[in-house]
Amino acid sequence: MDEYLTIREVRDLLKVSDRTVRRWIERGSLPALKIGRSVRIRRADIDRPVEAHRPLPGAKAQLAILARARQLRHRLDARHGGPAGNAVEILKDIRLERAHAR
Repeated sequence: MDEYLTIREVRDLLKVSDRTVRRWIERGSLPALKIGRSVRIRRADIDRPVEAHRPLPGAKAQLAILARARQLRHRLDARHGGPAGNAVEILKDIRLERAHAR
């Protein structure tokens, strides 16, 4: 028989906040069952490597990503002689740029 834990028990085992456990459940990276108003997590599901619950990049990394995206957008606009177009065109250009960089 599987052992089921509450959010608080998972929080205490993994030494994270309630909100973190709930966020993992909302994202789908931690399977959970809702029984009435209670949420239960199978013990086997939290024994998986915690690598699946990697945190999002920090503020510095996010700013660097945004700066890189702005640079790329300006370069693509210049290459196309105006707005670069839709996201598909931009992704194609990114892939081509990466292929040439290797």
